Amino acid sequence: MPISRCALSDAMFLALERGGALHSLLERVLADETLNMEFRGYDNAVNIYYRGGSLFRVKDTGSGYELSFDTNYCANQAVQLSAKPSLADAIRDMPLYKQAMDFWFAANHKYEREFAQTVVRDNNRHGSISHATDYYIVSFEYPYLDNMSGKVRKSYFDMTAIKWLSQGHVRKDERAPRLALIEMKYGDEALTGTAGLIAHLQSFNNFLSMNSKDMQEMVDDQAEVFQQKC
Repeated sequence: MPISRCALSDAMFLALERGGALHSLLERVLADETLNMEFRGYDNAVNIYYRGGSLFRVKDTGSGYELSFDTNYCANQAVQLSAKPSLADAIRDMPLYKQAMDFWFAANHKYEREFAQTVVRDNNRHGSISHATDYYIVSFEYPYLDNMSGKVRKSYFDMTAIKWLSQGHVRKDERAPRLALIEMKYGDEALTGTAGLIAHLQSFNNFLSMNSKDMQEMVDDQAEVFQQKC
């Protein structure tokens, strides 16, 4: 079953809109194709991803918005950055935060996650490619509860997407869109083992065997995320 809703609360959604407390951050993300903002309504937060890693997490604390950065990205680097930057500092110093992650990724490769974010960019934002795609990526790293071998654990789908065929006559059919679950693999070595294709297919099957009420709640939530992102 899904962990909970990804769609943002009305308050946080309004904070991202023009005139809202977080609109300047949204504008910065939209101006940079290396960045991707994902909704984490279950935690009253959004995550801003860079190269597949979380650059900033922005959480609604009830009395304001708190930004956080994982300073582990600064390990063994001369530059040390704030773990709790202000909104203005995060926007001003974003190139430094991104550079810290570049240096960390150079020593700790995360190609699969990085290329998953590239899939999001190319399908959602990349000009002629995104206009012709059959998919709109709704959520990146969608969390759910997996019941593999009778053990419930927190897992993630790399992406969820609205599958909406690009042919004009099909897109006019309101019954056409479908929800797709996507698992990203990078390199042959990722196809086997405990996180290989067979294991993921088993996980998908378990997830899709959930009761119809839970499944409908997930579909409704992802539809709302799609509408909010639009």
